[in-house]
Amino acid sequence: MMMKENPGEHRDEMTLYTSTVSTCAWRVRIAMELKGLRYTPVAVDLPGGQQRESEFAHASANRQVPLLEVRLGGVGDLRVRITQSVAICEFLEERNAGCGLCLLPRDDPVRRARVREVVETVTSLIQPAQNRTTVSRVAAVAGAEAADGVKREAVLSGLHALERLLAGSAGDFAVGDEVSLADAFVVPQAHASEHVHGLDVASEAPTVHRVARRAAELPAFRAARGGYTKGDV
Repeated sequence: MMMKENPGEHRDEMTLYTSTVSTCAWRVRIAMELKGLRYTPVAVDLPGGQQRESEFAHASANRQVPLLEVRLGGVGDLRVRITQSVAICEFLEERNAGCGLCLLPRDDPVRRARVREVVETVTSLIQPAQNRTTVSRVAAVAGAEAADGVKREAVLSGLHALERLLAGSAGDFAVGDEVSLADAFVVPQAHASEHVHGLDVASEAPTVHRVARRAAELPAFRAARGGYTKGDV
């Protein structure tokens, strides 16, 4: 069980439903590590279909991970449940602005927009193409081989778009020389692009490859990786 020293500004009790085969959940774990927040992880067996079972399905409207459950202030019965990695990460930043790393630059609206550009490129342009539900639907119509080809082509196209963005925004990290929420989204995607989709990230997207490798070596990123395995993304 992962227990950090910092319960956050409001002493919230947080439970994160996560999975070792989900890059979406991986992003949130990185954000929580960067903020130094204490939480309890609960593993959901996605390959085994646990997300469709009644208990989790009742808790998560979309039957997906990540799902963050927060007992506000750590007291009483008021629990807030939040799905979707971007919504969770922005909640964590706004709720715990004074803790750990600032995920979204506060005093530079242009840099903040650049961070959000990177995040949205991963979540809106790449993620839908590699989502298991989407791939399964394409496979049902066109066959597994065709579905895999469409997925790989779409991920590669998104990776090229991400490379063009980072070529203009990156310094040591995805946006400038400081770690931000952008890196929490780039690192899992770079890993999945190479190890799940079989793409040569170093040659197809050298800037993405460079900043992802640098960020991945930081303690918060190493701690968040956990037992990530090849599988759903």
